[in-house]
Amino acid sequence: MAQSPLLSLPKELREQIYINSFLPLPTTTTKRPHPSEPPLTRVSQVMRRESLPLFYSLTPLHTTSTLDRTSYNKAALRYYPWYHDLPASRFQYLKLFVLEFKFLERYFGEPVTITFEIKLVKGGKGWVIQYYFEEGWLRDPNRRLEPGDCEEVVGVLRGHFEGVLGELVKGEEGVVLDAEGLDRLLEVDTETLP
Repeated sequence: MAQSPLLSLPKELREQIYINSFLPLPTTTTKRPHPSEPPLTRVSQVMRRESLPLFYSLTPLHTTSTLDRTSYNKAALRYYPWYHDLPASRFQYLKLFVLEFKFLERYFGEPVTITFEIKLVKGGKGWVIQYYFEEGWLRDPNRRLEPGDCEEVVGVLRGHFEGVLGELVKGEEGVVLDAEGLDRLLEVDTETLP
């Protein structure tokens, strides 16, 4: 069988072609948790071996957690760990995790969504954590809260993520995040939340 002309190109050029074929990148949500692997990853074993790690390193993994208050005003955290169905061979390539936290603000009962993006830095030696508020909430003229009113919650969540990621550093490998590690990121001690 003749070799594909694509495979005769330099690896850097093939990778750019793979990336362009992935666009637009899929996002994972609780409604569609597993990213759909593009057809290119099924063309041949060589292309699969080259393109699959690249695809998963560019595809964000999205989770949603809901923080509810019980009738005794005790916090309860809920999330669906769908990512446990993702094969470990795929999980190891993931570099961007989007963790969405939904809760009712304690004083006004206003619904707030804070989304954290955790990007593992190339080589696994570190991470970057960014957060933002749901755009619709920020534009709502009837909201009573300002983003600054949620600084304590943001600080606690960010501190939790930093602590867990620090524990997941494995020497030269850097941060090794698997399904159980992601569980640890999502399992925030509700007693520490304001």
